[in-house]
This record gives sequence, C-alpha cells and structure tokens, in this order.
Amino acid sequence: MDTKGAVTRRRILEASVDLLGREGPDGFSAAALAREAGVSKATLFHHFDSLAVIPEVAMEELFIGALTLSDSPELDLKGYLTRLRDDSLALMHEQRGFINAYFVFLTKALFEPQLRLRFVAGVMQYHEALRAAIEPRMPQGTPPEEADEIARLVGAALDGIALHHMVTEDHERLDRGWALFIDLLEARYGQ
Repeated sequence: MDTKGAVTRRRILEASVDLLGREGPDGFSAAALAREAGVSKATLFHHFDSLAVIPEVAMEELFIGALTLSDSPELDLKGYLTRLRDDSLALMHEQRGFINAYFVFLTKALFEPQLRLRFVAGVMQYHEALRAAIEPRMPQGTPPEEADEIARLVGAALDGIALHHMVTEDHERLDRGWALFIDLLEARYGQ
C-alpha cells in the first residue's frame, strides 16, 4: 500500500472510532463514516471488505498501539504496570470516543457470533502483547503459564478500571486499588 493509501486507511480507522464512540452503533453507517473521514463510500470499500470490519480493525490496531506506548525495556514489572495504567487512563481521557467505541464494540460482540470471534481474536492479540511485555519482567524461573495468567489478570483489570473511570467519579479509589494490585504483584514477583 502506498503512503497516500496508508494515510487514507488510517483516517478511516480513526474516523470509525470517533463516529462509533460519539454516535453509537445506530449512527454508524457507510455514509456517516465516509462523511466523518472525508472520503467517498467507494474509498471506504476500496480499503476494507465491509463496513463491519472497519471498527474491528481499528480496535485491534489502536489497542496494540496503546500497549507499545507503555513498554520501555528499562522498566521493571512495577514500573511497567504503573506506566501501562497511566497511559491507559491518558488514552481514555484524551480519546474518550475510542473507549466508548471499544465498549460499544464489546457489547455488540456479545450478541453477534461473527463479531464475537473477531473480538476474541483481537483480545488474544492484546493478551499476547501484554504477555510478551510482562514475561521478561517476571523473576527468572517463573513458569510461562503463570506469566500468561498475570497478563490475563492485568488485561481484565484494565478493562474494569476503564469502565469504572467512565461511569463513576470515584477515581481516587480506583487508583488506590490499582496501586494495591501492583503492590501485591510486586510482593510476589519483585526482583
């Protein structure tokens, strides 16, 4: 894909998240997305096979991209998890539409089997990226399956924190809960 095509594709993906996050699934159509992205409907379907796949691809790419923001080789487990939470909350506050779109997408996946399969595939990519970042930060000799389970727990905890940050004003308690979670992991796996 040429540079212009890649830029157009990225603009469509970002517009899909903005539109879905702002209007919900009822306001998400090819015409609305084309308008939001500033392209024709033909351009949408030149870059993507169907309208349904666009937000799916956007979710996958944006979540994996968010994980790479947090990763820095010099961080230990506690430092990585602290930065991951901070980056996730910053993303949530700076791109509220992205988080709204994620939960819309998740809700739709509960009721649409094909979408659920795609969502599970995206969650597995997210999980693998988390595991790959967490595993080398675990003490030497930690069984790989234990690092895998910690990655699952971290992913689920981040989802919960994001959801509760969005619907409650009790951010300080959530922040203290995450800090306690990190402290418990540090007590067990700190080096």
